[in-house]
Parts: sequence; structure tokens; C-alpha cells
Amino acid sequence: MNFKLWETSYNVNSFLKSIFLYEDRESQAPTEQFWLSTDLNNPFYTWLSQNEVKFTPGQVPRFVDGGVGRAYFLGNKVVKFTNNRVEANVAKASIGQSIPAAIISVWRTPIKQLWAILQKYVNVNIEQELKDAADIATVIMDDLKEKDPHFTHFPEDQMEKLASQAVTQWHKPTTLIPYIVSAMNAINQLYLKTGFTHDDAGPTNIARDPDTGHIVFHDLGPNSTKNFKARPFLDKMHQNREKLGLPAFTEV
Repeated sequence: MNFKLWETSYNVNSFLKSIFLYEDRESQAPTEQFWLSTDLNNPFYTWLSQNEVKFTPGQVPRFVDGGVGRAYFLGNKVVKFTNNRVEANVAKASIGQSIPAAIISVWRTPIKQLWAILQKYVNVNIEQELKDAADIATVIMDDLKEKDPHFTHFPEDQMEKLASQAVTQWHKPTTLIPYIVSAMNAINQLYLKTGFTHDDAGPTNIARDPDTGHIVFHDLGPNSTKNFKARPFLDKMHQNREKLGLPAFTEV
């Protein structure tokens, strides 16, 4: 395994830049149309109101383009537009769960292959140790997946051992071990509650809830490539949910 070097950022906009690292440009400027509508009863405004989001009809909120996507600030909430079907459905499965995600609601827009995810604004200006730990945890996961194609989550009785081996291999301080274990636990919690194995839970996607301090993932999309296909990921998620005894899931 080769330890991956990730660029980290501590400015206010790092949250928005990181959650859109791999989004398509279709998630950017066209989304302004939803905010500029003159129809006060349009589905988007209704969705926002139902979720107690404060906004001004006809006015585009402050936004930031990060990478190739866009998200909008609305007080302590953020509306992220994504064209990743897997991310949208993992977000939906996360609603109301005591898991490391800050999702409030998901709305499928009238635009083909575009969803809006309403989530709580989270703190990405976290300690470097947790960012490094998330990076290491994802590399450990990659290694375990190579050895076992059916990998779904970290074995609880081996997490500390795996973390210890990793810091030794990459000459990292042993003080990172509890952080790595915490990152693994967060990934496991997400899997056990949704059936989704988060294989892109690296340093740009991990944060802390500003109220509780708990680890949260503000980007729930899988590690995707140019030829990414959502169906295999969703099928696997359904299969995992059945094995875990979770209720059947209706995709959004």
C-alpha cells in the first residue's frame, strides 16, 4: 500500500470545495434557476419550507463552486446539488439515523440526474490528526478490499491492530492510532445503518458536527471514475441492507 498525500485546507470555503471534488458541472450554474423562480408554490420552495429553511424567494443565496459542483449556504444549513445517484440515495438512507452524516432531506429535481441534498453545515476545520487518520483508514480499506472482494466493513476486533500496523509501516506517530480507529468506527456505523460502504471517506470528506463534536461525513458519494456506473453500487447496498436486517429501501 502507498500512503496517499491529500491536500488539506482550513479556510471557510473548504467545506464546499471538498464536497464537490468529483461532481459534474451540470450541478453548478443551472441550479440557480431553482432560487430565481417567481412561483412561490414551486416544489423547490415547498421542499425548503417544509424543512424550515430560511430563504428569500427570487434571490440566489451565497454559494461556492468547489471543483466542479456547487452548494448554497442558508444559515446553518447547506443545499448541495449532486448528479451522483448513489450519493443521493445514501443521503436519503441516512435521514433520521444516528450515524456519522448530517443529512436533513433529499429532493429529486425535475432536471434529469440531479438531486438536491439538504444537510447541516459541519465543521471541516478539524484537527490534522483526524484528516490523516481518515486518509490512512481509506488506504487500509483499499488493501482489505483487494484481499476480499466481498469486504463491507472493518472487523471490530482487528481495527486497533490494523491501525497500529499502518502507523508503523508509514512511520506515523502512534498518537494517530485512536484517530484511525475512530475513523474506522464512523465508516462502520454508516455501513451498519445504511448498507453502504463508504470507500471515499478520506480527509476532504470528513468533518465534525459543530454541536456534538462527533465525526460526520459531509460527502456520501462513492469513489467514482469517469466510467462510473451507479447501479452496481445501489444493488450492493440493497443486498447489504437485506443481510443486515434493514428495511427495504425505495430509491429516490
